[in-house]
Amino acid sequence: MIIALSLAVVSTLIGSVGWFNSKRRAMRLQQEHTVVTKQKSALEEERKRIARDLHDDLGSTLSEISMLCSIAQSSKNPSAELGKIESRALRSVEALEEIVWSIDPKADSVHSFVGHTSQFAEEFLYSARIRLELIKPSVVMDGTLQAGVRHNLFLAFKETLNNVHKHSKADQVQLRFDLTPEHFSLHVSDNGQGICPSLVNADTGNSQSHGLRNMRARLESVGGLVCIDSQPNRGTTICLQVPIQLPDSDPAEARQLGGKLMA
Repeated sequence: MIIALSLAVVSTLIGSVGWFNSKRRAMRLQQEHTVVTKQKSALEEERKRIARDLHDDLGSTLSEISMLCSIAQSSKNPSAELGKIESRALRSVEALEEIVWSIDPKADSVHSFVGHTSQFAEEFLYSARIRLELIKPSVVMDGTLQAGVRHNLFLAFKETLNNVHKHSKADQVQLRFDLTPEHFSLHVSDNGQGICPSLVNADTGNSQSHGLRNMRARLESVGGLVCIDSQPNRGTTICLQVPIQLPDSDPAEARQLGGKLMA
């Protein structure tokens, strides 16, 4: 009787262990399936984004070049149209380079993004005759920005500089990069006239308000946020923050470190 009872207990334990292992395998397979599904979805969204960029940026510009060529052919003095064609062609090259950069896996690192963004700011603000104070972390960790995050962050950053150029009347901009274990952020500060408080969160037809809404929508779509600190005649600071992926490391190392470069 005792032997039979012991065998029953052992059999039950073996069955329980087998059921538990089977359940654990099923859960692991389900998790792997979920990860693969998310990866496929992200890849599909990235393909759609690239298609939109090619259509919106390159497609419209090439159509404009075609139209200018037709005008130049029938013009007695085509030099003006030829100059416009050259300008649009250069813009197309820049747009294509930006699309290639946005999907290049080598550009996913925080270090690469800081370099690319700094170069763009230097060239853009130099053309706008606005002085740039660039503050970089002296040490950049091996953080990673996913392609979608990187793309939306860069476009929001471009919109920020465009707003400075068009609306702020500033003659100096400070660009600072911050890095923590969870987030990467850009701070763009200018010494201009500030943003009217009614425009910061307004849903109006004003071009500046429209640009601010677009920036928020872009970063919120990738888990980021936009913070605006502005006062009349005391300048504006805009912070663009997004999540990053970091390898296992000492959290104390993930901080902003000094280091200034003047341009």
